Amino acid sequence: MSKNTKTIVIVLAILVIAVLGILAMSGPDTRTTGERLGDAVDNLDNGIPAAAEQLEDQSAGERMMNDAGEAMEEAGENIQDGANDIVNDNQ
Repeated sequence: MSKNTKTIVIVLAILVIAVLGILAMSGPDTRTTGERLGDAVDNLDNGIPAAAEQLEDQSAGERMMNDAGEAMEEAGENIQDGANDIVNDNQ
Protein backbone atom coordinates (compact mmCIF):
# COMPACT_ATOMS: atom_id res chain seq x y z
CA MET A 1 0.00 0.00 0.00
CA SER A 2 1.31 3.40 -0.90
CA LYS A 3 1.43 6.25 1.60
CA ASN A 4 -1.44 8.08 -0.15
CA THR A 5 -3.66 4.99 -0.04
CA LYS A 6 -3.01 4.53 3.69
CA THR A 7 -3.84 8.16 4.32
CA ILE A 8 -7.10 7.90 2.39
CA VAL A 9 -8.08 4.71 4.25
CA ILE A 10 -7.34 6.33 7.63
CA VAL A 11 -9.33 9.47 6.76
CA LEU A 12 -12.29 7.39 5.56
CA ALA A 13 -12.17 5.27 8.72
CA ILE A 14 -12.19 8.39 10.90
CA LEU A 15 -15.12 9.81 8.93
CA VAL A 16 -17.11 6.57 9.29
CA ILE A 17 -16.45 6.48 13.05
CA ALA A 18 -17.45 10.15 13.39
CA VAL A 19 -20.70 9.64 11.45
CA LEU A 20 -21.59 6.56 13.51
CA GLY A 21 -20.87 8.49 16.72
CA ILE A 22 -23.07 11.37 15.64
CA LEU A 23 -25.89 8.99 14.73
CA ALA A 24 -25.61 7.20 18.07
CA MET A 25 -25.61 10.45 20.05
CA SER A 26 -28.54 12.00 18.19
CA GLY A 27 -30.79 8.95 18.23
CA PRO A 28 -34.22 9.00 19.84
CA ASP A 29 -34.77 8.66 23.57
CA THR A 30 -35.35 4.96 24.25
CA ARG A 31 -35.81 5.18 28.02
CA THR A 32 -38.95 3.66 29.46
CA THR A 33 -41.34 5.70 31.60
CA GLY A 34 -39.92 4.04 34.70
CA GLU A 35 -36.37 4.97 33.72
CA ARG A 36 -37.41 8.57 33.10
CA LEU A 37 -39.12 8.75 36.49
CA GLY A 38 -36.04 7.22 38.13
CA ASP A 39 -33.80 9.79 36.46
CA ALA A 40 -36.15 12.57 37.60
CA VAL A 41 -36.11 11.33 41.20
CA ASP A 42 -32.30 11.07 41.09
CA ASN A 43 -32.14 14.72 39.95
CA LEU A 44 -34.42 16.14 42.65
CA ASP A 45 -31.30 17.22 44.57
CA ASN A 46 -30.47 19.52 41.65
CA GLY A 47 -33.88 21.23 41.82
CA ILE A 48 -37.31 20.65 40.39
CA PRO A 49 -36.49 22.10 36.93
CA ALA A 50 -33.58 19.66 36.54
CA ALA A 51 -35.80 16.78 37.62
CA ALA A 52 -38.58 17.82 35.24
CA GLU A 53 -36.07 18.00 32.40
CA GLN A 54 -35.44 14.28 32.82
CA LEU A 55 -39.06 13.55 31.92
CA GLU A 56 -38.65 15.10 28.46
CA ASP A 57 -37.36 13.33 25.37
CA GLN A 58 -33.57 13.66 25.24
CA SER A 59 -31.05 12.19 22.86
CA ALA A 60 -28.13 10.25 24.26
CA GLY A 61 -25.88 13.24 23.55
CA GLU A 62 -28.14 15.62 25.48
CA ARG A 63 -28.23 13.27 28.47
CA MET A 64 -24.46 12.90 28.37
CA MET A 65 -23.95 16.69 28.27
CA ASN A 66 -26.42 17.21 31.14
CA ASP A 67 -24.69 14.54 33.23
CA ALA A 68 -21.27 16.04 32.51
CA GLY A 69 -22.47 19.52 33.47
CA GLU A 70 -23.95 18.27 36.72
CA ALA A 71 -20.77 16.34 37.54
CA MET A 72 -18.62 19.42 36.91
CA GLU A 73 -20.90 21.55 39.07
CA GLU A 74 -20.75 19.01 41.89
CA ALA A 75 -16.96 18.76 41.60
CA GLY A 76 -16.68 22.54 41.82
CA GLU A 77 -18.82 22.58 44.95
CA ASN A 78 -16.71 19.82 46.52
CA ILE A 79 -13.50 21.72 45.74
CA GLN A 80 -14.94 24.89 47.22
CA ASP A 81 -16.08 23.04 50.34
CA GLY A 82 -12.63 21.47 50.73
CA ALA A 83 -10.92 24.83 50.33
CA ASN A 84 -13.25 26.39 52.92
CA ASP A 85 -12.47 23.53 55.34
CA ILE A 86 -8.74 24.11 54.91
CA VAL A 87 -9.11 27.86 55.50
CA ASN A 88 -11.25 27.26 58.57
CA ASP A 89 -8.78 24.71 59.98
CA ASN A 90 -5.89 27.16 59.60
CA GLN A 91 -7.65 29.98 61.45
